[in-house]
Amino acid sequence: MKKIIFFLTLIYCTCSCNSDKLESAKTKIYTITGSVKGLQSGEVYLQVYNRTQERPDTIKIVDGKFNYSSKATNPELAIMVVADAEKNVNRKNVMMFFIEPDSKININIDTATKEKYIVTGSKANDEFLAFKKNSLAAIEEKEKQTFENVNPMTINNPATMDSLMKLSEIIQQERKKVVLDYLSKNKYSYVAIGYAYLLSIQNDDAKFIENAYASASDTLKNSYYGTEFKKKIDAASKTEVGAIAADFTSTEIDGKAFKLSDFYKGKKLVLIDFWASWCGPCRKENPNVVKAYNQFHSKGFDIVGVSLDEEKHDWIGAVKKDNLTWTHVSDLKGWESQTARLYNVSSIPTNFLIDGNGKILASNLRGNDLENKLQELLK
Repeated sequence: MKKIIFFLTLIYCTCSCNSDKLESAKTKIYTITGSVKGLQSGEVYLQVYNRTQERPDTIKIVDGKFNYSSKATNPELAIMVVADAEKNVNRKNVMMFFIEPDSKININIDTATKEKYIVTGSKANDEFLAFKKNSLAAIEEKEKQTFENVNPMTINNPATMDSLMKLSEIIQQERKKVVLDYLSKNKYSYVAIGYAYLLSIQNDDAKFIENAYASASDTLKNSYYGTEFKKKIDAASKTEVGAIAADFTSTEIDGKAFKLSDFYKGKKLVLIDFWASWCGPCRKENPNVVKAYNQFHSKGFDIVGVSLDEEKHDWIGAVKKDNLTWTHVSDLKGWESQTARLYNVSSIPTNFLIDGNGKILASNLRGNDLENKLQELLK
């Protein structure tokens, strides 16, 4: 189940509201009735992004059908994935849609067809479908053509992976531009800000978040998505170059108490490195960090690794396997890590380079960039 939760977290819209009167809307019940063709038993995992639901709800499939009800005040983004009786999940069968209060939503699922999911009964989702058809279709087709038939062995080819990552970033930027344009023209649309919120989870882009928040009406700024954007904007200002790194306490691998402000005293440079044993890009970056540590540690450079693991044995195993000989801390709360939240970390690897006074000098130094920066500062 933990892997399913993490997967839902990483996943990647015309009935706009035209009045700030929505702010006083009352919480109402909505229901979802669904059927799954070809699957008599299993589970549906439903994650609704709002103030109250932190983890996916599990809905049982009985005789090919499932039912669900909950409360909502405004239209809200939802992610759904179907698992069979053995809890196997197909990554291609993930669905995104919008629920809304006082609605009776019907979902027909046939994972063997092109459409896979058909949702009716939600005006907000009708808007979302229109947005996808009119604005996102070309981008999604480009993404499909680029990545659908990629050979899994590509991960072992650095040059090809680098090229694919650049293409992915270009496509994501195109998607962000489209959603910002839609939000600017539909500033009361929960669909617009909900989709923008999803993009902000996938990629922590401070400028995109600022633009999305600025484009939204006061109603949307006071919604769950708007308040989350405001938190990110406020947190980003605290992690800008020149700011003093937020102090934090945590626990080292051997159980000792750790305090950042005590750790950086007397050192010239410290890298606060957010990572996890399950994070592929983190593990691929670790050799670069090891190289930099071995080269500059004697000159006053040190590292504190902040793990977003939940299982201690996985954390310790990765530290040993990757030969990470510096200080490591974790509260073993995964994405709920208080330290990660303090530093507005929504993707990893993420790092911050600070001096002996806690001043942030740079962030997200990867590959040769870390070595070059250290060479510059430790002449």
